[in-house]
Amino acid sequence: MPTDPSVPAVPPPGADEAGSARSRWTAYAVVLGGWLLLALLETTKEWVGWRVRGAPRSWGLVAAVNLPFWLYWAALTPVVVALGRRFPLLGPRRWGAVALHFAGSLVAALGHAAVTAGFAVWALGGTGQLRDPSFMAQFRPLAEGYVLLEMLVYWMILGVAQAVVFHRGFVAARVGEARAEARAARSEARAAEARLQALRMEVDPHFLFNALNAVSSLVRRGDVRGATDMLARIGDLLRITLRYGREGSVSLRRELELVKEYLEIESVRIGDRFAVEIEADPEVLDAAVPPLLLQPLVENAVRHGVAPVPGPARLTVRAVREGERVRVDVLDSGPGPRPGAPTGTGLRNVSDRVAEEFGGRGALEVAAEPGGGGRATLTFPWVRLGASPSPAPVPSPDGGRP
Repeated sequence: MPTDPSVPAVPPPGADEAGSARSRWTAYAVVLGGWLLLALLETTKEWVGWRVRGAPRSWGLVAAVNLPFWLYWAALTPVVVALGRRFPLLGPRRWGAVALHFAGSLVAALGHAAVTAGFAVWALGGTGQLRDPSFMAQFRPLAEGYVLLEMLVYWMILGVAQAVVFHRGFVAARVGEARAEARAARSEARAAEARLQALRMEVDPHFLFNALNAVSSLVRRGDVRGATDMLARIGDLLRITLRYGREGSVSLRRELELVKEYLEIESVRIGDRFAVEIEADPEVLDAAVPPLLLQPLVENAVRHGVAPVPGPARLTVRAVREGERVRVDVLDSGPGPRPGAPTGTGLRNVSDRVAEEFGGRGALEVAAEPGGGGRATLTFPWVRLGASPSPAPVPSPDGGRP
């Protein structure tokens, strides 16, 4: 069964535990290897020292005395790490853990002195090199002289182990947060794409319904030629929309061409009293814009601003660049929007699409002109088609916030 590559794969049960166990044993092997290397270096140094002093001893004898001193901590390191995991210093019972580890460090230090003294008696007791070959004679000076140092070694091992555990927990938490944020971002992106797709799908049926309604009105009036001409133009317009209506972005030039095709259809229905003017600065023609975004604005102006007026009517579409924004005005000479009137499907669709596509960097404003007529103003960031949009907020033309 195919899987979504954008969704992280779920590891099989026990995979994390197995990986953690392998990582732990690898760390132990590295630590034990380090202690063994120190033991061999110290033994070799001691063996060379005896030879330089003119009293050479066999390497085996020197190793029997020195190796246990270091290998003791090599064997005890996993125990200290395990105790640190079981009783962490930063846990809820930290003071009890501190007391337990203090006692553990004291026992470890005395045990180290005992092991070292025992091997010294075993290796050198019969050679005559010890003044007193008894165990207590060797144990007492080691315990008195090195117990604090040995306790510090215990705490050093414990501190390093606790730091590693804390670091791994911190990294795991950050990785978990990053994965959660990535999943949330992917979920939000999918939801936004679904909303956009739904909004885009509303455009075609809405326009087609209005266009066919216009054809039916011509048929009822007996204008067969006008109805035939409009059907042909509707077919041309639908071919244009099918070519690019599902693209993510198109140029403003193509949007204005679509608007022109639509207005030619409406001019057949309304007649010669309908004057159209389309103005656009050359530099904004390559601006990226979501497909089928302007047509609902023009359609709204025709239906509510031009069609109800019995005399001559004018509709103007003007596109200019203002700083880092593109401004498109759709003006009509009709009565203008009534205050408090509900927003129609087309305008609501455009407003929702602008919010989804541009967030706070785009806006749609519908208002009445002071001298009469209506105006729909669409603003969005200036981005050349094919270029990556900047994620930074785009300042408004008057210097305020977007």
